[in-house]
Parts: sequence; structure tokens; C-alpha cells
Amino acid sequence: MTTHDKPLIGITCDLVEDQIRVRRTYMRAVSACGGIPVPLTPLPGSGAEILGKIHGLVLTGGDDPDTRTF
Repeated sequence: MTTHDKPLIGITCDLVEDQIRVRRTYMRAVSACGGIPVPLTPLPGSGAEILGKIHGLVLTGGDDPDTRTF
């Protein structure tokens, strides 16, 4: 299986003060299942472009994200 055959899996990130964070365990889990993890930043307008390109989505929980950006 080449990299081009692997599904792109979006993972929601947390915004903590001025840092965007995602736990490594989510990234590793997606990779271990054969996917390519794609961190999704919680910035306005950043979700619309990527949604048509990813094959799956992991909602990590934590703070309630503004789902309009996804």
C-alpha cells in the first residue's frame, strides 16, 4: 500500500491559550490503523477546504469546538 492509497483522517485539535494541541495517542492510533493523521486546527474558515479531502474524522473531545469551522 502506497501513501496515496492510505485514507486521510482528520483529527480535531484543542486551542490552549496560544497553542494548538493534539495528543500523540490519536495520531499514533490513526497511523497504526493504516491512515494518515491530519490535524484540524480550530481556526475560523480552516475546516471547509479540508472536509472534502479527508476520508474520516476523529472528534477528540475536550473543550466544545465551534463546529461551524468543521
